[in-house]
Amino acid sequence: MSEELDLTWAKDQIAAARVPVAVGNATLALLRAWGEIEFPNEAQQNQALDLFSSLARNEAVVEDKNETWQTVYVGFDVKVGDTVRVRKDAFTGDAGRVHNGRQGRVLAKRSGDIIIRSTDDKLPFLDGAHYPPSALELLVLQ
Repeated sequence: MSEELDLTWAKDQIAAARVPVAVGNATLALLRAWGEIEFPNEAQQNQALDLFSSLARNEAVVEDKNETWQTVYVGFDVKVGDTVRVRKDAFTGDAGRVHNGRQGRVLAKRSGDIIIRSTDDKLPFLDGAHYPPSALELLVLQ
């Protein structure tokens, strides 16, 4: 990978785009670190980029279990007992680290919120956590 990385070209791109200095410096630091990593193939390189990007945004990394999840909208028919998951990017910051990607069962629906109890064996245990419908995905049983 390192022979493919051209920092001069990257600096020119950053300058041409008139990127703020702090953003440009951070980007160049990341590119320097990236240039030191050897990947066995392009697929793993792309996977690392996707994973880094998600984690840097406090998005949850959810295991693909060949399940089908459908985004919940206001007015969507979510029932008590349904299995739901908080969208991987529903919240930012500390809230994102606690709630994004969490899975649970619907306990109730009140005042427009969907209230869940976590079932994913992660900490902290969530019992009675309130979410707007737009933050959730519903497990579609096939």
